Amino acid sequence: MKNIHLVLLLLFTLCCAVRGTEHLVADTPEKLSRWNGAKQAVFLPDGGPEQRPAIQMTSTSPEKSVLCELPLDLKQYAGKLLRFSADIRLEKIQPSAKPYYGLKLMFILTRADGSRHWAEDLKPAERFGTRNWEEYEAYLKIPADARGAVLSFGIQQAAGRADFANLKLEVIE
Repeated sequence: MKNIHLVLLLLFTLCCAVRGTEHLVADTPEKLSRWNGAKQAVFLPDGGPEQRPAIQMTSTSPEKSVLCELPLDLKQYAGKLLRFSADIRLEKIQPSAKPYYGLKLMFILTRADGSRHWAEDLKPAERFGTRNWEEYEAYLKIPADARGAVLSFGIQQAAGRADFANLKLEVIE
């Protein structure tokens, strides 16, 4: 009986560890190089909080976007709830033509019918200005029949600079 309890405890611990697994998705130059748009980013080995790695994105024009995007493996994530998070510092990101431009940390989902959905949780006031390191996050449940899903971060159609550290993808359920 004691062995059964030990086995059940071991299985429960293993399931919890896999279920809530976080993956740092851009904490090395090699991982950053997998992102589309990575050539627009500068990898800073100790530029983040507590001298951790960071990625710097600078847009010099309000008509310019500097974005990094990483397609997700639908076989691995279909049907799962995901959390995409990062610590972000903003430097003089100027207000833009649309309130949903500016700082970006989001999922881009292509549904079964081909329509697109942008999942992010940034308020207009959080997209612009100057701000020290703060954690931002976005959530998305990937439908089983999704055609595609992409992680995206950077600056869209706004001038300024943003630094991103601790970019993580986590499976919630």
